[in-house]
Amino acid sequence: MKVFKKIILVFIFVLALTGLIGCKNDNNTGDKDPINNVPGEVIDKEDPDEEPGYVVPDEDQKLISIIDAILKDIIEQHSSNYLKVVDGNLISNYDYVAAIHLLSNNQFDIDITTLLSKEKVEELLTDDIETNTLGDAIRVLILTRAYELLLPNSVGSFVETIEKSGGPFSIPVELILLETLKNNDQLQTEALKLIPTVHETDWFSADTAGFIMAATSGFEVETSNLVSFIKQLTTEQGVKGWDDKPASETTAMVLLGYISQGLDISIEYEANAKVNLYEALMEFYVPTEKGFKSRLDHDNADLAFATPQVFAALALYRTYLLTGQKLNLYY
Repeated sequence: MKVFKKIILVFIFVLALTGLIGCKNDNNTGDKDPINNVPGEVIDKEDPDEEPGYVVPDEDQKLISIIDAILKDIIEQHSSNYLKVVDGNLISNYDYVAAIHLLSNNQFDIDITTLLSKEKVEELLTDDIETNTLGDAIRVLILTRAYELLLPNSVGSFVETIEKSGGPFSIPVELILLETLKNNDQLQTEALKLIPTVHETDWFSADTAGFIMAATSGFEVETSNLVSFIKQLTTEQGVKGWDDKPASETTAMVLLGYISQGLDISIEYEANAKVNLYEALMEFYVPTEKGFKSRLDHDNADLAFATPQVFAALALYRTYLLTGQKLNLYY
């Protein structure tokens, strides 16, 4: 009889445990947010995350495979250009490092410590590392996140003491830093207030517009003026750069911004005519050099600037395809 009672008690416990697990699963709605096909509209779709998880469509899986092959080639051939130590100084391209970090967390076989050891980075990122510019600050921020290190106090101190926004070309970096640090409300308020009219600034570019869009997905701010500005500079071959020619680095930054904001990456550049930003970017690829040229009429890949920027955009795009989620490269 005692044995029978024990069996009954165990059975009741299992039923109760099953009920608890079932409740947890019912509340797990996920956070999938696939980009729609309506230009300029924010994502608003039902959650596609159904048991056993988000299933990548076959067409997207093929794109991921193509992109991954290109990303792997760039890492193998050119990583030392974007993350290295020279004469005791740590040199890094923050777009590239942020992209590597994103990839390592999303089913891409890469470990940033194989590119440059954590010990070496930790040795050079001292608590009092020189931080005199926004560029210094964002490079250190992205590196510490990628290597899972504490952010040096010098970065927080630098951002905290900025009294005035540097204007349109500083806004995106200021906001990326502030989204993490949250230590200068005055600067944040000023930077956000500038965005609705920032496109009226002399020499304002689609690169900057895309960068601001990428930097502001964590803030409540209107960016329709940036979308309109970018549309005016979009052609069937991509988005125009400073010289009024379609440029890979400009198209890449716009792609980053659109994915971050959850917008359709096919832009209508004239009535009934659209350009897909990813497809446009692929026309700039130089297979023999494992890199991207800056302009279509150039013969060689631009490894210093265009290639790491396109690398970052492709990393974000393939991760969006993989997860179905609206993503941000920088935070």
